[in-house]
Amino acid sequence: MPRLLIVASNRWGYLWQRHQSLAVAAAADGWEVDYLQPRPRNLGQIASYPMRMIRKTRVEQEHPATYDGVSVIGRRGWTGSTGPYDMAIVYLPDLLTEWLLRRVVRGPIVYDAVLDWATVPKAWFPPVGWRSSERRIARMPRATVSTDAPGMAALLATRGMTAAVVPPAADDAFLAAAHPAWEDRSRHALYFGAVRAEVDVTVFERLVAAGVPVDVVGVIDDDAVRERLLAAGVSIEPPIGVEAIAARAARHRVILLPYRGARGATLAPAKLFNAVASGAWVLASGIDTAVAAAPGLVSLDEGEDPAEAVVRLAERAPASPQSLPTWASRWTQLRQVAGLPGKVLS
Repeated sequence: MPRLLIVASNRWGYLWQRHQSLAVAAAADGWEVDYLQPRPRNLGQIASYPMRMIRKTRVEQEHPATYDGVSVIGRRGWTGSTGPYDMAIVYLPDLLTEWLLRRVVRGPIVYDAVLDWATVPKAWFPPVGWRSSERRIARMPRATVSTDAPGMAALLATRGMTAAVVPPAADDAFLAAAHPAWEDRSRHALYFGAVRAEVDVTVFERLVAAGVPVDVVGVIDDDAVRERLLAAGVSIEPPIGVEAIAARAARHRVILLPYRGARGATLAPAKLFNAVASGAWVLASGIDTAVAAAPGLVSLDEGEDPAEAVVRLAERAPASPQSLPTWASRWTQLRQVAGLPGKVLS
């Protein structure tokens, strides 16, 4: 059985992201997957843990602890892992990652550069020396670079890296979720996931001020933003696992994906196709939606008032997309980027 190492930038039990989706898809394809969780990258990050626990931004969601074929490896795996691995997908560029790849990976390496470390929130503690490290990883023997958005690919090109675009997909939980009748769906606009600096919370405030209720389900990193949203009348709920949020999203008529700023320009949120798969209208702004053209996806970048858009769209269901990409198909794409054959290695 071939072995895959995923050098993750987020813990398995934190927000459900591309990392976990690809791990599950690879395991279903017959790979033995080791999901290596990130380790602290500096003393400032370690010092932040107590406050993050108090603020409940360091949380574990109710994702299944394991999937068949997926092993979640703790911090000791950074020095104790022996390999060998037939492929690696890398999200954390630094010297220790480079050392690990050289030591335990005998097959292709894909640097899946979905994060622009120059614009991520400071609370993410970008790896020390990430700029030079990502270039060195890209130049390793058998290494290739991928990303999830055309905007990020263009940015990587300015850094001397050619990246194949492998967009996000819909998780199986969203594809399988039961959809109630349209008249039984909530008129509350829903946002699910983390609320960070790149999320345009003014859209939430404008909607509530115009009489459109807004539900936020997820982590809010900034206490000031949390208080601001509560003061505006936004309903805030703690994060829930992927199965639960899939069921929740299917009960709403409108899902919000409002982004802003430089980071938004390089984003293709992992939840983009999940939102479309919910059968709701998806109102997006500040991101490149070309990777997810679908009947229910509506851009607010043309200047339409968000409240007017929600009220207008909530009256009827969007047309169903003919098909949606799965993470199994994205895993196949990524494997092809790495130069591996279409069938599982023996």
